[in-house]
Amino acid sequence: MTFGFARAGSVLFWASGPASETRPPPPLPLAAVVLLLGLMVAWTLAAGPMTESLQLTARQALDRSAYIGAVLGPDVRLAGGD
Repeated sequence: MTFGFARAGSVLFWASGPASETRPPPPLPLAAVVLLLGLMVAWTLAAGPMTESLQLTARQALDRSAYIGAVLGPDVRLAGGD
């Protein structure tokens, strides 16, 4: 019985219809693939500037004294030394 299902599945999966039923693929999926490939190339070319920008953002996010000064004001002294 298992072999029968396997054979029937293979016949249905690999069966090809008449040549008149074939049509070109829709343009939207092709456009999506081309767009994603283009974005991948753009990210590759902009890797250096993006890395610098992200490192600067990380440094700013980890600078506690600038954050505290912006929130509490520049003249605030904290007990922890920041």
